[in-house]
Amino acid sequence: QEGPPRPAPGLDSLGNLDSKPAANQDMTPIRQEWLAKLNRIRQQNPDYESLVTVSLDDLLALQSQLPENATLLLYFPGEDSLYVQVLRRDRMEIRQVAVSRQRLFELIKEWRHMLEYSESKGTAPARELQRFLLEPVADLLLDQEFVLPTGDLWYLPWESLPDARGVYFGQDHQVAYLTGADLRILQEPVTHPGGEIVAVGAP
Repeated sequence: QEGPPRPAPGLDSLGNLDSKPAANQDMTPIRQEWLAKLNRIRQQNPDYESLVTVSLDDLLALQSQLPENATLLLYFPGEDSLYVQVLRRDRMEIRQVAVSRQRLFELIKEWRHMLEYSESKGTAPARELQRFLLEPVADLLLDQEFVLPTGDLWYLPWESLPDARGVYFGQDHQVAYLTGADLRILQEPVTHPGGEIVAVGAP
């Protein structure tokens, strides 16, 4: 079996966002519930603001622009629990996973060491990470995944996480990592300058 896929190049790997409006569905009650949960998380985790650099306005504004086959995942590892904010055109949820920030850091450190030194000791750390990070939201994943990690999760090569079948995340999904700045860029309209284009090449 081939080794873990190489990390995606980042923002450009998923191309331009679809600018069509979301499906005709009243998301107001769902959004209000989502915001209420998020406010509780922020109150219970004083370091949320320092770790999550994504603007809430940018996050919500992007929802209606997501491709129909894409999911946006924002991960925040609290001291005792992991919180995953999931946005799709037609869904928005927050899921909580019982795993500490320290445990995630230990697993990431172990898995990166195994990858960097090509140690063939199995994939136990990666499988455990997959169970914490991806299995709890597996029913919400689509073909393309925008992943917004925070804290030590930035050091994780997400594409290398295998599921129970031994299939790596990067083999089943197209993955791109985003930052708060990327969200703002994605919302900016693409402009094409007018006039003639002159191309000059070497003979």
